[in-house]
Amino acid sequence: MEGKMILRGPNDGYATGTVPVKPVKSDPAAKSDRDTYLAACAKYGVAADAAILEAFNSGAQVLDLSGQKICLNGALALLAGLQQNHGIKKVILKDNAIGSKGHGRYRFTHKLYELEYFLTNLLKDRDLEEINLDHNDLDDRAAKAIGSMLGGAEKLKSLSLNENLITDKGADAIGLGLVKNRHLEKLELGNNQIGDAGAWGLFY
Repeated sequence: MEGKMILRGPNDGYATGTVPVKPVKSDPAAKSDRDTYLAACAKYGVAADAAILEAFNSGAQVLDLSGQKICLNGALALLAGLQQNHGIKKVILKDNAIGSKGHGRYRFTHKLYELEYFLTNLLKDRDLEEINLDHNDLDDRAAKAIGSMLGGAEKLKSLSLNENLITDKGADAIGLGLVKNRHLEKLELGNNQIGDAGAWGLFY
């Protein structure tokens, strides 16, 4: 594309010439939640979940994925889509395989890092208000990741971690995170492996 541009001459005069002018490019629209999710599914080698696609397409506020056998890679793909979505307020991931047993009890170190990445970024999502991670084999390392991010979970109002593998140590880590959080209204930790010491650790 060519356009007219006024050029200042060496003697403060003006000369008019024709010079190449690049067209102004507007920033490309951000990928949709659906497209981002599909790309992440390809990246992590998992099949796209019909319920997730439907939620993205319909603008749903609640995404219920209970018992869908979602593994960590599937959860990471979901996270990528959620980061582009601003309508979903509640995510239910109950009865899946996101935690340690779902990928061989951290057989590979990078899987532990990926689990921590998933949990911390899920909690700090700027739109999610309710998260259910019941029965996902989440252990103390997962609880530590959750605790480390609770201070930054400004929108989160409800977090359910029932029926996992969290012990007193994990409860203590979550308790430390709660000190920095003034927004969470409901925390469920039933049917874990938390004794009296862990219960007290939740009340720093």
